Amino acid sequence: MKKGNYEETLISAINQGNLYMIKKCIENSVDVNTRDHMGNTVLMLASRLGNIKAVRLLLKHKVDANICDGEYGLTALMLAAKHGHKEIVKLLLEYQPYENDWIFSEHNKYDGIVDIESKDFNGWNALTWATKTKHDEIAFILREKGATKDYEEIIIFCVGFVCFVAPCLGCWIVSLISLIVLFCLYIQWKW
Repeated sequence: MKKGNYEETLISAINQGNLYMIKKCIENSVDVNTRDHMGNTVLMLASRLGNIKAVRLLLKHKVDANICDGEYGLTALMLAAKHGHKEIVKLLLEYQPYENDWIFSEHNKYDGIVDIESKDFNGWNALTWATKTKHDEIAFILREKGATKDYEEIIIFCVGFVCFVAPCLGCWIVSLISLIVLFCLYIQWKW
């Protein structure tokens, strides 16, 4: 088989969940960062499909887990979070391509290989995807590792600021509306 055929075979094997063929392709030195026609790496495909065995195998072969697709800017972590694959999210967060890498700094803050704060073209990170798709356990795991949703914090700060400044300026109605909005944001995002 030609090199290009092995890459196509690897993509097909990932989509079909054929672990035997995935191993064969890797044994034949196929680039583990191979992309499909949409710009998705094989790790992204496996993460989206929930194929934990394929993800584990690719990680063992030092795949680049931070590559984003060309269409939306999504990473494998974002796709796993978006589609509710908790075990894959955990596996990606534990990923250490070299034996002596540490995934936690001295302050126990996540310092791993996978970029937990990477944002897609809309400015959403894995935590935002997990929250918006109602995968609360995954959102909890990501928050535990230090992930944040920057734009939500800014919105809450601004609305909170208006709540407390408006009464000083005699605008009680604005303050009341801001408090209602703040409460709705709190309920929606489960802060």
